[in-house]
Amino acid sequence: MQGAAAFLHHPIHPMLVAFPIAFFLGSLGADALFLGSRKEFWRKCALALIGFGILGGLAAAIAGLVDFRTAPMTGATFDAATDHRNINFALLALFAANFALRWRKPGHWFGYLLTLAGCAMVLCSGWLGGELVFRHEVGVALADAPWAGGTVALPAP
Repeated sequence: MQGAAAFLHHPIHPMLVAFPIAFFLGSLGADALFLGSRKEFWRKCALALIGFGILGGLAAAIAGLVDFRTAPMTGATFDAATDHRNINFALLALFAANFALRWRKPGHWFGYLLTLAGCAMVLCSGWLGGELVFRHEVGVALADAPWAGGTVALPAP
């Protein structure tokens, strides 16, 4: 079951999600390094990573929304996709608020708390995304699809 957001029959959304995941989780690492060293570089690095994570998240969201609207889904698959979408919208809003706070009040304690909460949401959303792919087979091309090269023979156990 694959949505319409694809390039050469490869879904775009999974290609893009690695970037915001890495940027948002990296901002947590930069925060830890700043709190441990008090070097200003790490505070600025965390802000930049959050900003790039938001941009990457918006790009991934566009492809994800196209897939959400066009991939054939019913029942539990649709429910999991809806939860995944909603968590990601909340996640982007949380990190946008975090970016604004850190821009206006660098080093404010609430920014670190928002990063922790946002990273927990990243992990939850990533788990749901994995469920969509591995359990519900969203974005998975069947082996007998025309572009997959025919049927795949699996080795005997």
